[in-house]
Amino acid sequence: MTGPTPNSPVRLVPTGAIDMERVFDGVDSTDNRLVVLDPRRWALLNGKDALTRDEITGLLGLGPVTMRVDNAASCVVACVNAQRRDVARKRASEALAWRHVIRQINPDEIDELQEANAKLEEATAKLNKDVGKAFQHYVYLVRAGELIPEFKRFDDDTKSSLRASTCGLPSGFSSSLVRLTPVSLALAPAA
Repeated sequence: MTGPTPNSPVRLVPTGAIDMERVFDGVDSTDNRLVVLDPRRWALLNGKDALTRDEITGLLGLGPVTMRVDNAASCVVACVNAQRRDVARKRASEALAWRHVIRQINPDEIDELQEANAKLEEATAKLNKDVGKAFQHYVYLVRAGELIPEFKRFDDDTKSSLRASTCGLPSGFSSSLVRLTPVSLALAPAA
C-alpha cells in the first residue's frame, strides 16, 4: 500500500493484486463508455507498467488477469502518462498552496486577496491543462483475426484521452453517446 502524506486527504491505494471484479464492478455495460482509470494506481510509460497493462487487458476480458465481460468492444480506457502525472501532481501542489494562502489573508486586505485569487485561478487553469495533457493514453479492442487490446498514445499536447472525441474511436463509437466511467479504488464497493 502507498500512503498519504501527513495531513493529506488521499486514501491508501493498493499497489499489489486487487479484486478486479470488485474494483471494476458496473463497468461492463451495453453503453459506449470511456473508463478513466485512477492515476494513483494506473499509469503507462514509466518502465514499470506491466501490471497496468495486464489489468487493462483483463478489464477488456483478455490476458492473464481476465474478467468476465460481455461488452468490452464498447469500452475505451483512458490512462495517465506516468511522467506527465508527476508534472500535474506538482502543479496541484501549487494550486493547493494558493488555496492555503487565501485562507490566511485578512478579508479586509482586498488587494492582497484579489491578487491571491488571481494566482489561484492561474494555477488551477494550468493544473487543468496539465491533467488533460497527462491523460494521453487510451486502449480499446480491435479484431485482427482475434481480439487484441490496442494501446494508443497521443503525442499532440492538444489532445487528451479524457475527451472521447479526440481518441480516434472505432467507427460506430459516437462520442456523444459515451458514458464517462471513472474507476477509482476509493470508489470501489466494499468487499
